[in-house]
Amino acid sequence: MDIKEFQAGQLLETEANHPWEMARFTVVNDIISKHLPKRKIVGLDLGCGDIYFLDQFAKKHAGAYYAVDIAFTKDIIEELHSKYQNPNITLYNSLEEINVGFKMDVVFVMDVIEHIDHPVDFIKTLISQKYIDENTLFLFTVPAYQSLFSNHDKWIGHVKRYTPKLLKREVSLAGLQTIHSGSFFATLLFPRLLTKITEKIKKADYEKSTGAGGWRHGKTITNCFKTILKTDYYIFGKFFKKIGIKIPGLSTYVVCKLNVNNE
Repeated sequence: MDIKEFQAGQLLETEANHPWEMARFTVVNDIISKHLPKRKIVGLDLGCGDIYFLDQFAKKHAGAYYAVDIAFTKDIIEELHSKYQNPNITLYNSLEEINVGFKMDVVFVMDVIEHIDHPVDFIKTLISQKYIDENTLFLFTVPAYQSLFSNHDKWIGHVKRYTPKLLKREVSLAGLQTIHSGSFFATLLFPRLLTKITEKIKKADYEKSTGAGGWRHGKTITNCFKTILKTDYYIFGKFFKKIGIKIPGLSTYVVCKLNVNNE
């Protein structure tokens, strides 16, 4: 969950995680696990938000993890440490604060670069860090299709949405090569389209959005929606992909490594 959504949830006094982020953990874990080394992992989550994903990932994969978000304040860091109490995660509010003597096995950049005016330059800065090498895996996720740009995108600060082709192009220009790609959450495309149409008709005020932080439903409904989204991924994002049929989804992703041939 983005820090802005996390703070909106605090104002509304909501505690439940959104089923989208819960299901996204299952999706990303499934995508990246087959690429990881069979040992303890060193990982970085850049633009990590409320660290829900990284906390879940660290419970599945033993290792040391670093969470970075420029929206972190001292109070937010203390609150997240208190909430998750995961000793394997260290929080920072900039890349420059990380001072480690080893290489990262995996770097997550999930729903981040759509916020940035010059994402290629941003990625170049990231891959130039001393803890990145040719074995480091990168996983990028982004919201799909500019035609679905909605009030939620405006509220949360998105510059644009992506096609799979554009995402691959930008990571390539930055010096990465894609080794795996795809989309997920196909069943959310139609609801998002309906939302966009409704917003145009009603001229809704995007400043009234709360994003994932506004999820107020109980455990039963949350688990129901989580199960639907996980099933969506295994059918549309995985099974159909294996048989050569590409199904578009509300999110798209790439798994990359440094393109050493360009050096």
